[in-house]
Amino acid sequence: MSRDYQEAFFGSYVNIPVSYLEPEASEQLITRPTPDFPLNYHPEVVQRIIYETHGQPLLIQRICQELVNHLNHELFDLEKQRDARVLPGDLDAVLSDKFVLSETRYFDGIWNDQIRDRPAEKVVMQKLAAGRATTVELSRSTGLHLAEVESALEYLKRREQVEQDAQGQWDLVMPLMRRWLSLRGTSV
Repeated sequence: MSRDYQEAFFGSYVNIPVSYLEPEASEQLITRPTPDFPLNYHPEVVQRIIYETHGQPLLIQRICQELVNHLNHELFDLEKQRDARVLPGDLDAVLSDKFVLSETRYFDGIWNDQIRDRPAEKVVMQKLAAGRATTVELSRSTGLHLAEVESALEYLKRREQVEQDAQGQWDLVMPLMRRWLSLRGTSV
């Protein structure tokens, strides 16, 4: 907000970090966003949403909103005879390339606010969209000096975009980010 508003009121805000939800909290957001939420989800759908989003609350809500819209369309507009339950096929229908590319609030927000003006981080994220890699492998494949890659990875780690496994392999934390980067290609 501080970059958009010059008013004194907006200069006094406090940033509150919002991270990924734990799996249990993600499941609750999906299956019981309100105490009287009547929709039932197949367990595989819940697990796939958690996996694809890595527990990112905005994306969980957007996917669930699309699932409710999809189910309502089939039940009420198309008058299909089916259970009022979200099934894996419903999730496949909703998680289309069009959906991923259109989710600008999250993906474009991350890219434009945190990555776009940082060339090393941009290249590293694009390389990680192709799969896991060590710091040395990233340096070789990007043409960046090892120190530049290390700095980029540290920056991306602080912003919870990447993580390193026990074998030293770096990866994007969210599969949907990988998909978004892959779909956008070099245009990001």
